[in-house]
Amino acid sequence: MKKVIALLMLVFLFSLSAESQIIKMSQGFEGTTFPPAGWTSYNVLGTNVWTRAASTITALFPPFPNGTNCAAVDYQTTGGNDYLVTQKINGVVAGDSLVFFWVKRYSDGPYPPDSCIVRVSTTDSLVSSFTNVLTRICVHCTPVGTQTWSRVALPLSTFAGQNIFVAFEHKDVDGHGMGIDSVFVHGSNATPVPTGTWTEQTSGLTTVLYSVSAVNDDVAWVCGASGKVLRTTNKGLAWTNVSGNLPTTYAMYNIFAWDANLAIVTGVSGSTTAIYQTSNGGVNWTTANSHAGFGDNLYMSSATNGYFIGDPIGGNWDLLSSTNAGLNWATWSTLATTNTSGTYNNGAFFNGTRVYFESVGQSHILFSSNMGTNWTQQTITLAELTAIWFNSTTDGLAGGSSTSPGLLKTVNGGTNWTALTSPYPTNSISGIVGAQNTYWVSQQGTGISITTNFGTSFTSAYTAPAGSFYHMTKSRAGATIWAVRSNGGISRYGLPISGVTPNASEIPAAYSLDQNYPNPFNPVTKISYALPKSGFTTLKVYDITGKEVVTLVNEVKNAGTYSIDFDGAALSSGTYFYRLESNGFVSTKKMLLIK
Repeated sequence: MKKVIALLMLVFLFSLSAESQIIKMSQGFEGTTFPPAGWTSYNVLGTNVWTRAASTITALFPPFPNGTNCAAVDYQTTGGNDYLVTQKINGVVAGDSLVFFWVKRYSDGPYPPDSCIVRVSTTDSLVSSFTNVLTRICVHCTPVGTQTWSRVALPLSTFAGQNIFVAFEHKDVDGHGMGIDSVFVHGSNATPVPTGTWTEQTSGLTTVLYSVSAVNDDVAWVCGASGKVLRTTNKGLAWTNVSGNLPTTYAMYNIFAWDANLAIVTGVSGSTTAIYQTSNGGVNWTTANSHAGFGDNLYMSSATNGYFIGDPIGGNWDLLSSTNAGLNWATWSTLATTNTSGTYNNGAFFNGTRVYFESVGQSHILFSSNMGTNWTQQTITLAELTAIWFNSTTDGLAGGSSTSPGLLKTVNGGTNWTALTSPYPTNSISGIVGAQNTYWVSQQGTGISITTNFGTSFTSAYTAPAGSFYHMTKSRAGATIWAVRSNGGISRYGLPISGVTPNASEIPAAYSLDQNYPNPFNPVTKISYALPKSGFTTLKVYDITGKEVVTLVNEVKNAGTYSIDFDGAALSSGTYFYRLESNGFVSTKKMLLIK
């Protein structure tokens, strides 16, 4: 077992030095419930079914590849077919793969007819639906006596764009049983789908918030009425007023933050729109541009290049760009229009060099595939749109206003748009975000709905306590959603936040990372660490595959001793690692979550 543990740690440490893979599903069969939540087990012929087996059955299994349990099925003298079926795996994309370990249950043999057939269903988990065969494993073939765990990786690209179930069928003629362990679906570099819970955060404001921009899972900015701008650098545990010298006579309608220090914001007062820029986290704001008109949308493609979309002026859309981090602005693109109503706040969408924004009352989207060099019109069935979002270059949703309500879908980058059944058939859609086949849609009201099948059906995801949602966004580098409302409310969807508390004012003599307590834990445990000098510090939690699941600390910390409560309520039972880095000091420890 020591060799197995050492190997797992080696894999884990290697994972930390490279970009972590996305894990869309993981199951190690360590939980006491079997089949695990969401899984099913069927016996088609014979009498045996899949069960949970422990490594203490040394006569039956060699040392396990992970943990102390596996899924196992015994032989049947009369033959049989036994199915172990995974939970639904949502939103398969090209590059996804199924990974697992298998072993025959006894060391003798061979029994060549016996096999494990790995099957896929794209509809449901019924045995009759598993018509797609990924592979057939000859479980009990020669050489006789060989009994080792073998790793299998199977591509799932054939099922891209679909939700699937995977079945492990043990086809037993008259032989021996088998075991499988550590079943994963490794995702490609597709954007991870946010997971967690919806919670309310404290903004300190009761006035309207119009826009939110999220850099990553830690850093987000919001703006609103009376010149207000707020920022968080700790996932929203605390929101700081960084309005600085912004004029309170301007309503801040749109914001885009490049990082924790650099941001641009659009303010409107009467018939004048202004663009403000900060490079020091909102301590000071520079008036970068001021002109007649109404600003609707902001975007930055890099730390230097920025873009502005405003209502038409003199027969042309008000399109500006900056090449010096938003300090100076000039005409970006000349686009003539007969529109006199403009476009909606936060209604545009940028995806690389692809730009989409709608023209109020004219039933079309203005689209550029080359960042404004050329523009075309995409015809839509709604008179106007208030929100557009794409999960890829091809797949996207668009929502209408209360005067033209509805929801549209495209699978070809907007060349064609078709109507969906909207979860809010009479209200304006105030925000759309998503990843893979999952989208969240907010109304200008208290509700947010979710679809996990690209708009085929929606269910309620969250209802705010009060106020109307004005904008919603997802972190660009991460998997957290923020939505802002008319009463200063901020709603967050993501993994639970843990607070960090200094333990004492005495400066420790050396760096240290303590073992969490309690351990094992369910679901909260405390992690303590010591820093002999100040510096940028990170404390992150990883699962057994090396995938980062939560960042607990990601900022400059003063010298001192600290403790942090980690809440694993949103995670499944299993082994996790937590890793502290500060000023070149690195320490990793293991903890066990048991529910």
